[in-house]
Amino acid sequence: MRLIALVVAPDGRPVDVVTAAYAGINAALRDTCDQGYEFADGEFEIPDADPERTYRVFFVAPDKHLGGVANLKYDPADNPRVVRLQPTGVIRGRIGSPADAPTEKANLMVKLLLSPERKDYTRDDLMDESSNMQSYAAILGRHYFDHQGQPNERGEFQLDAMIPGVGYYVMAWKDVRRFSELVWDLKPGEVRDLGAVKVSEPARRDR
Repeated sequence: MRLIALVVAPDGRPVDVVTAAYAGINAALRDTCDQGYEFADGEFEIPDADPERTYRVFFVAPDKHLGGVANLKYDPADNPRVVRLQPTGVIRGRIGSPADAPTEKANLMVKLLLSPERKDYTRDDLMDESSNMQSYAAILGRHYFDHQGQPNERGEFQLDAMIPGVGYYVMAWKDVRRFSELVWDLKPGEVRDLGAVKVSEPARRDR
């Protein structure tokens, strides 16, 4: 079955270029590795879609700061289905307090949770990329919005083009010290400030 969606902006106009990703996209399109794939003129499709499966699809148009998530299942009466994007959000913060001058640059990564399930994810859950999460930079593809170059020398980070309504796992580390936080309920256009966060040495059982 050919599952089709028309991806539109808040004003109802088709989005000229949109990046989409879902678990198993590489198997369906055969030329990407669970990363984001660009679709033109707002026309998203899954060739040979499983009619019994509901696909949780993430959409982002980074240049337009629009994004969204939709649960799509083939329905001949609703094909193509219209998916309306919303303004993306921002997640920002600072590693260390203003009085702390970092002696070395920290590392930062943000991952998108593929499931809407809210639970106490264990570290093993979060490390299982095959089923639970995907690097958001990989989904964005060439549209990194400087995610890869953050935080800056002052420990500040600002992650743009974040899809609203999904969960994120934000982590930072210096050597064995690390910080992590799950971010939920990012609203359209919201700027979520995590404030000053501290990287700390993990408990021995978590190393």
